[in-house]
Amino acid sequence: MYQSPLLRDLHERDLIVQLTGAPVAAGLDKSKSEARTFIQDSSVSVNGEKRDAIDHRIAGTECLFGRFTLLRRGKKQYAMIRWR
Repeated sequence: MYQSPLLRDLHERDLIVQLTGAPVAAGLDKSKSEARTFIQDSSVSVNGEKRDAIDHRIAGTECLFGRFTLLRRGKKQYAMIRWR
C-alpha cells in the first residue's frame, strides 16, 4: 500500500535541527527515543543519504531547492519538511 508523503512546515529559526527531532516533527516517529532506535539501525535517510549518527544536525546546506528536506524511514515511509 502506497503512503503519500507528509508535508510539514518548520520555521527558519529551526533550520538547524537534530536528526533525532526531525522525524518526530515530521510525524514519522512517535518519540525521540523511537527515532534514535531507527537512526542507529540505519533506516533513516535525509535527501536520499543514509544517516546513522545520532548527533547529526540537519543544516541549511542539506535543503533541496533552498527550502525542502526529504526524510525517509524504511522503504515506504516518507516525509517532506518545508522550511519557512
